[in-house]
Amino acid sequence: RPTPVALQIDLFVPGGRVGTHVWNEPLPPALKTDALEMSDIVTLDATSRRALIREIVTPGQPLSLRFEVYGLDASSGPAQFTIEYEVLLREVEGGLVRRVRETAREDQLTSITEGPRTAQFLLLQTADWDRADEVFVTIHARDLRTGGEVERRTQYTVQH
Repeated sequence: RPTPVALQIDLFVPGGRVGTHVWNEPLPPALKTDALEMSDIVTLDATSRRALIREIVTPGQPLSLRFEVYGLDASSGPAQFTIEYEVLLREVEGGLVRRVRETAREDQLTSITEGPRTAQFLLLQTADWDRADEVFVTIHARDLRTGGEVERRTQYTVQH
């Protein structure tokens, strides 16, 4: 049985972003779900706002993580949710450097919420990544009304 698919293509080129949106409307009913879902995480260089082609970063490089959460309960007013993240810094030979899990603060998040969907930009500071060879970042979203939870993980190689 054929299933409708929503598709968005974003092209990043030197000097800026050229975006081509194949579908920019609400998802058709066949794709809607009551389950809480999260998009993939797109990593942007926070100073240039360009997407990283490869997941290689340098210590001190400010990163912005862009992702969306779908299926939030907005039936009785604006959606209410929390965004938490965990950063795990690891040395290839020495093991764990540091592990931090915290709720994203207002000064770290830019939110665009419309009904049951929210687009988020989470700003990460990477100054203390100088001892790490690999970094794993897990984003966790929780709907405060339904208790639904969803998370995604991304990883980076630190270039020294």
